[in-house]
Amino acid sequence: MSQPTLYYFNGRGNGEYPRLILSFANVQFNDNRVNGIDDALKTRLPFGQLPFYEDEQVQLAQSKSIARYVAQKYKVAGKNEVEVALSDAIAESIYDLVNPFLAARGDAEKTEKFKTETAPRFLNNWEALLLKNGGKNFVGESFTYADVAVFHALDYFKFAGVDLLGDATKYPTLNTLTKSVSEIPSLKAYLDKRPTDSKF
Repeated sequence: MSQPTLYYFNGRGNGEYPRLILSFANVQFNDNRVNGIDDALKTRLPFGQLPFYEDEQVQLAQSKSIARYVAQKYKVAGKNEVEVALSDAIAESIYDLVNPFLAARGDAEKTEKFKTETAPRFLNNWEALLLKNGGKNFVGESFTYADVAVFHALDYFKFAGVDLLGDATKYPTLNTLTKSVSEIPSLKAYLDKRPTDSKF
């Protein structure tokens, strides 16, 4: 069986989320970091853009669709329909935090509002959801892609120069989660060799 391939640029951007889910699921995959979209690749892209994923069953675009497909295929989305739905909800919630941040960049007033209103609201909600489930992970009794999604969001903010967790005493459960997720062996192996020259 050939390895699946993920095509994206040599940056984090929209490609990092699927990379993290694939690594978390311990999937050996070709991390094809391209410099641009040549004609041969472009003809295969459903929407003319990256990321693009393919395995022996599917050719798939859109980072969230890729992450969800991989999570379900490799059994890290949850153990039943309820867990899968709850994991999806948490994974989707990261964009309600990331998108306002991106929209506020370059605008000091909007950025301040993001830091003082939007971010604390989501961090408090995530902290509460973690505690409600016992504190170690968001859904069920073991890590799912929901935990990796939240790790991805917080890791992205740190990469962008905004450490939302800051004081470890303010969001202790979230801080513990991000540390635990980063130490999952299959994910740690990817993080340890992840390129450090990403500009986006």
